[in-house]
Amino acid sequence: MRSCQICLWVAIALQRCISAQPLNSFEVWSTRNYTSWENPLHSELFINGRRVNLFTSEQVERIGALLQPGWNTIAVRTTPQEAANKENDLRFQIGPVRRNSQGRKIMSPVFWQFRNGTDWTWQNGKYTHAAGPHTTQLELAFTVYIGDLVPENQEIAAGDYVAQAHPQYESWNSRLTATVVVNGTILTSFVGVDRQVRITPYLRPGKNDIRLITNPVKNALRENDLRINVSGPAQWASARARFEFKPALELQALQGWIVQPVSGKLLNRAAPGSDTLERAVPLLLNEDLSNRH
Repeated sequence: MRSCQICLWVAIALQRCISAQPLNSFEVWSTRNYTSWENPLHSELFINGRRVNLFTSEQVERIGALLQPGWNTIAVRTTPQEAANKENDLRFQIGPVRRNSQGRKIMSPVFWQFRNGTDWTWQNGKYTHAAGPHTTQLELAFTVYIGDLVPENQEIAAGDYVAQAHPQYESWNSRLTATVVVNGTILTSFVGVDRQVRITPYLRPGKNDIRLITNPVKNALRENDLRINVSGPAQWASARARFEFKPALELQALQGWIVQPVSGKLLNRAAPGSDTLERAVPLLLNEDLSNRH
């Protein structure tokens, strides 16, 4: 296991060196759950220890200068404003932004999505957190990886394979971030939103090494898993006018983690002192993928 981890970190270092993908287009968008109501949950957003801004309502911030290829930490520090007549919260979305043919800004894909209201409960004008009745401020922290951005918007063709993420519930935070490694190539992490990535160029005939790296989201307590599928080959479904995939490998992010009975926090079953869990699962492919790049 130690040698596998060394190989993985060498691969990380190589990806950082060869990655030429600009991060300048990355933005964070915040939106209120109820757009006609004031939001009493105010949040400061930090990326790699640097403050982005204070978010209270609809807001857009450019964050490319704060991100880096490889591992990043995103923190959301939330403070309730009291007294509040109605409950509301913010949804945050992060990803590259471009303009469509109508000149409208779109985020495609949405890499990461999370909310500042998960685990907060409003009653009689006051917010309480699941961490304890006297909690007046709480910080969520997400560990995410930025890999090669090129495959993220590539068109799917017949025979392609993809890595897909499906949150159990998209309306509140996942308890873990999930990062998939395909034969040493590390994909951009999956967090809180449906997303798929074309991985055909990274696969080979025969045995493939698929790894899933999971990290708990600090202070996220509500039960919510993240399902990861490696699916293919893509087949065109004429009746639905889309490509469809057959799951070849199904993984769950919470596998290998246990919930501590008192604190409710996640504990690494194999290594109780570690906040990172890495699992290796083989994938066998019979077809030749060498002509699909």
